[in-house]
Amino acid sequence: CPDGWYLPFDSDWEKLIRNAGGNQSGKNLKSKVGWKNGGNGDDIYGFSVMPAGYRYSGKFYSSAGLLTHFWSASLYYLEDVGRTSAETKLFEHDYNGLVRSSVSKATGGIYVRCLKVPEGEAAWDIWSWDVPKESRLNPKISYGTMTDKRDGKTYRTVVIGEGDSAQTWMAENLNYHDVNMAERDSWCPGEDLSRCEVGGRLYTWATAMQDICPEGWHLPTKKESEQLIEYAGCAGQNKCESLRSTTGWTEPDSYANGTDDFGFSVLPIGISSSPSNLEYEGVLAYFWTATEQDAYDAYTIMFSNSTRVAVFERSKSAGRSVRCIKNGL
Repeated sequence: CPDGWYLPFDSDWEKLIRNAGGNQSGKNLKSKVGWKNGGNGDDIYGFSVMPAGYRYSGKFYSSAGLLTHFWSASLYYLEDVGRTSAETKLFEHDYNGLVRSSVSKATGGIYVRCLKVPEGEAAWDIWSWDVPKESRLNPKISYGTMTDKRDGKTYRTVVIGEGDSAQTWMAENLNYHDVNMAERDSWCPGEDLSRCEVGGRLYTWATAMQDICPEGWHLPTKKESEQLIEYAGCAGQNKCESLRSTTGWTEPDSYANGTDDFGFSVLPIGISSSPSNLEYEGVLAYFWTATEQDAYDAYTIMFSNSTRVAVFERSKSAGRSVRCIKNGL
């Protein structure tokens, strides 16, 4: 979308549906002509949805005169992350409402309606790589620091927990690159070196397991990650705000930005299946754990703008962020 506009999220579409008449919103938003089988709309707002059909594969098109899809920036299901489909909003000739649907991300060709960023509402802060990571830290937190002797980089740290169960975590994503690493083992988000300075590097699980953390630190286990989640009050909750940064999480009508109560400051840098791939910036963040599920998958900790924090198994070949935890307090 053009500067100052963005691809709408599910919450934006739902607001449009409410404003345009609920279960009559499709009829109220469709064009007055062009729809087959008596499906013309009233177009009372000038939104003028035309029944242009969609491309479902290669040069194959379907359903002109009967329906049209528009992309949403939201996930269809949480389990669709990194998989084949993405959410759409569907207008049909024989239905007066608006349908939540999905289309193949790889082969589907459908339409885009852009939404203007509300004037004066930059506070909900669409994700941007141009914002320094320091600007997204919690100014109310007294961070510690540690320096990686291998390359001289300094990271902020934070102690989370109490007594014997307290943990010392990096409050920033690891950004260490060994010149002996292959390009496919570790990369910057979107293959842009400047982005490593904001969101750290992305690593395959095998690379993350090769003593990627500085001396005295290690890749956390699934159990250590779940301990963090539990202490932060996120275990079993419908949302987890306390570990996410207070800015950068896109989708203003959802849970969106966090409260960052502990200074963990998770940034929504997105997910990556390969060096050339980057998806869901502003929406998701994934971190590796040191615990494998089987020969193909390992456990990750996932943060989303619209759901609880969760621990999933994911392909070991994907690129995920790393937060190191200190050996002992």
